[in-house]
Amino acid sequence: RDASRYWGKDIHETINSLRSDLNDPTVKALAIGPAGEKKVKISIIANEEGFGGRCGLGAVMGSKNLKAIVAKGTQKIPVAHPEELKEFLKDLVKKLTKGGTGLRNYGSAGGVKAYHALGNLPIRNFLWGKWDDEKVAKISGDTMTEKYLKSPFACTLCPIACKRLVEVKNGKYFKEFTGLGPEYETVGLLGSNLLVDDLEAIIKANNICDRLGLDTISAGNVIGFLFDAAEKGIIDKNIEGLNLEWGDAETVHKLLEKIAYREGVGDILAEGVRKAAQKLGAPELAVEIKGLEMPAHDGRAYWSHGLSHATMNRGADHLGWPHMPFKGVSVPELGITAFENRYIDGDELIETVIKMQNLMIIYDSLILCKYAFAAGLTVTDIIKLLYFVTGKEYTPEKLMEIGNRIWKTQRKINNELGLTSKDDKLPPRMASPHANRDDTKVPPVEKWLPRYYELRGINPDGTVGKID
Repeated sequence: RDASRYWGKDIHETINSLRSDLNDPTVKALAIGPAGEKKVKISIIANEEGFGGRCGLGAVMGSKNLKAIVAKGTQKIPVAHPEELKEFLKDLVKKLTKGGTGLRNYGSAGGVKAYHALGNLPIRNFLWGKWDDEKVAKISGDTMTEKYLKSPFACTLCPIACKRLVEVKNGKYFKEFTGLGPEYETVGLLGSNLLVDDLEAIIKANNICDRLGLDTISAGNVIGFLFDAAEKGIIDKNIEGLNLEWGDAETVHKLLEKIAYREGVGDILAEGVRKAAQKLGAPELAVEIKGLEMPAHDGRAYWSHGLSHATMNRGADHLGWPHMPFKGVSVPELGITAFENRYIDGDELIETVIKMQNLMIIYDSLILCKYAFAAGLTVTDIIKLLYFVTGKEYTPEKLMEIGNRIWKTQRKINNELGLTSKDDKLPPRMASPHANRDDTKVPPVEKWLPRYYELRGINPDGTVGKID
């Protein structure tokens, strides 16, 4: 149907208007904001629960003049063994509820202080490996819970409820606000990465992105690049009435709106950090892989992330979750043990990264949340769920085979678009030591790649031959 009456509205306004016009508050909708309409390369697709935040899919919808997709289910979903599934879910929900206690209490931003201690938190466009502990504490999940949390917020039927429904009253940036608060990635990229230590300011930045339809990871990354370039004299520190200084939250908010509407310097940043850096003549300051901006996980803190970032098919992507075994989480069904050393080398590291990437591909294919893994969902649980729902029996080995085949299929598409081993590399910033700490280490990704390709079953140049 004609979407002209919704064009120009933000995501929240669009979904509320659709429900009102359809006279049905129960319909579900996915929508884009002004950023998607303007084909901003870091724009998202979203609803009131979650955000399809990476790779600029909002721009894809915008390019098709598609403002929203609305759906309502009216039929039951048949499963192979409904009674067994029902009984199994009773125990599984109890387990995930207990295992997700930390996430429910403090959200994903509960990891801010611990990750800072390890050098995993992005600071000053990934230049620094540490910041002032008091400033880090001010933007942590603990502080969010203490000062702003109204209640945990769950996606539909989720027992973990890791998201934050926050409330601000008589603040600096809100007179009154209730809505979703920032997650770890947002706190990292729009907070510490920009040296912003005001949690309310980060809540405001998060809300701007949510409404206008911007990926908070990429947005914080491109603004960090701009601040870095201004500090080095590559661009004027005072342009378009903006003060391009680290820690200036009001400038961050204005830049987010400029990016979403492609106004002034925002039009350059709207192309993503790689193209923005090329245009301004500072590619060495762009922290990206394969064109996708780096998330809030550093390969110098976890070598597993270094290799995984470089080889994930969509670019800089933490959702291969290769660091989890190095946080003490084992996956016995896959032969993955928990490690104390974040800097293990050789086959043990490479095999762990491949297995975790494959497992997370299975999670993505089944539409499972990665935090279910953190809360205790096992490979055995997944196999049981598959059997109860589909009636088909799987093994851990079969899941790994499927995951590897999907990875190869994705990789082959990338190959056809021109990507090879030359693109499996860390950005210059992450391939150099942190500027202000000496206990983190640069991962030797180039050394690992030949063996990684061999274990993956692809060619030495990073191209895929036949897919079994």
